[in-house]
Amino acid sequence: MSLFFNFSVGNKVYNANKIENTTQYLYKDNNMAAEVADRWKWFDNNGVKVNDPTALAALNANTTMWTPPGGQYILHSYGIEDGSFLRLNNVTLGYTLPTGSLEMIGVKNFRLYATVNNLFVITKYSGFDPEASTRRNPLTPGVDYSAYPRSRFFVTGVDITF
Repeated sequence: MSLFFNFSVGNKVYNANKIENTTQYLYKDNNMAAEVADRWKWFDNNGVKVNDPTALAALNANTTMWTPPGGQYILHSYGIEDGSFLRLNNVTLGYTLPTGSLEMIGVKNFRLYATVNNLFVITKYSGFDPEASTRRNPLTPGVDYSAYPRSRFFVTGVDITF
C-alpha cells in the first residue's frame, strides 16, 4: 500500500469566480450565486423603489450582502479566501501472489494493483480547487478564475512475469 499526501497551510487564494458570480457585469438578468439573494435591496416585492429611510431599513433588516455592482468586475477583498488544504493525491493498493504458487504454469510473478488519484481534499475554500490557477495563464498560482478542477481517476492493473 502506498499513500501520497500533500498540503498547504496559510496560503490565500483569490476566488475570481466568486466575484464574477456576485456581480451583474453588463446584464441585469444573469444568474448569480445564492448568497446574493440576501443582498441589500432598493425595490420592494412589488418592484416599487423604496425612498423612505425607515422603510428601506426595515426592508434590509436581515441582509448579509451589498447590492451587486453593475459594469466591469472589480478586484475586491471579498474574493480572498483561505487556501489551506490537505489532499490525498495518490493511493495504491497491490497484492503479489507468493513466489512459487504459479511456477507450474510458467509464471514467475503475479501482481494485482489498483490506484486512485486525487481521492479527496479537505479545505474550507469555496471554489473547486485551492491549487487552481487562472484559465488564461498557468503562471498565476493563487488566482482561481474558471480553472478546471483536478479530475479523480482510477487505474487497475495486472503485472505478470513469465
